[in-house]
Amino acid sequence: MKAAALGMFASIAVAAPLAAQVRLETGGGQSQLDQLPASSVTGVGGSLNALTGHTLMLFAGNADDHIGLGVAGRMSGGVHYQFAPGAWTVLVGPVSEAARDIGSPWAGTLAAEVQAERSFGPITARGGWQEGIARVGAHHSSWRRPSLGADFRAGRVLFSASWEGTAVQDSALRANVVFVSSPATTDTFYQSRVRDIHDVAVRVAWETSMLSLNARVGRRFGVGVAPQTWYEGHAALHLTQLMSLTIRTGRLASDALLGLRGGQFTTLGLQVDFLQRNSADHHGTMTLAEVVRETPGTVHLFFMLPMSTRRATIASDLTEWHAVELSRSDDGRWEVVLDARAGVHRLNIKADNGSWQAPPGLPVADDGFGTKVGLLILEK
Repeated sequence: MKAAALGMFASIAVAAPLAAQVRLETGGGQSQLDQLPASSVTGVGGSLNALTGHTLMLFAGNADDHIGLGVAGRMSGGVHYQFAPGAWTVLVGPVSEAARDIGSPWAGTLAAEVQAERSFGPITARGGWQEGIARVGAHHSSWRRPSLGADFRAGRVLFSASWEGTAVQDSALRANVVFVSSPATTDTFYQSRVRDIHDVAVRVAWETSMLSLNARVGRRFGVGVAPQTWYEGHAALHLTQLMSLTIRTGRLASDALLGLRGGQFTTLGLQVDFLQRNSADHHGTMTLAEVVRETPGTVHLFFMLPMSTRRATIASDLTEWHAVELSRSDDGRWEVVLDARAGVHRLNIKADNGSWQAPPGLPVADDGFGTKVGLLILEK
């Protein structure tokens, strides 16, 4: 079912004029969900990020088989309109989730979402708001979820802090109910209930061309919820540009909206990334970089960057190593036109507040200072 859903989303994506990023991951290990015995687990999952014009589509799904206990699964999706008032980047649109825990009925949520973020040098501030409804079996609830966060980049290290508040309004059985043979028709066994849940977290991430490390720890507290600490860690060894070996471990809190259990897990997996765009070179192949020599004195560069990129800059001997802004084209790529003479030129690119990297799709060389640069070879 998950594979069919992801296949449908992928078919929609390639039929429209867009750029897309697809990720597939499979793995296995050990897990112990709350109130259940420990078991081996195998899983498969995937995600699709697609951009067409100013519309960003995000879809993901996974299924985990807890050997001897049952199968749990989760799917999510959203369609956002993206615009940039001033220095802000804003996303607005509907989001939805559906999930099934072991031995439980399907649950789902539907909400409207607003996200906004802005960069102040090495610091990126962000905020969001979700408001929607949830259903777990025959049980209905309404909820809202404000969030705030900030990222700070120092070289290859990223530090993040975040807060997320979830207020759930539903009904619960009264504590003083006494069942009788003929209850009064005007009475009710239920009363309104509000659960106010807060999650605060800090995150540290470090990345090189060969290895990525990511660690996050948080604390949950509030009204109608037991306080608990949760954490997760992720390491990825990049075997090729598109394939990585991953290790995940953690202790996750339960999901208050979907009724999913928390628990501990450790898994080893394989992750494959695919990049795709709607235009091709003269051989008909999809490329991460395209170089167009428009005139003898200029060059038009196109790059495929992650769908989450909000801002991109380039620095090169062509710009005297000054940072120059790139703009997003209609097909989702990032582009820039530079004055350029014939010869071999060096350049680096930076996405958002990340570190300078060799542009994807170009030959790579050592810059003599322990990092890599991309090579741009231009003929007359």
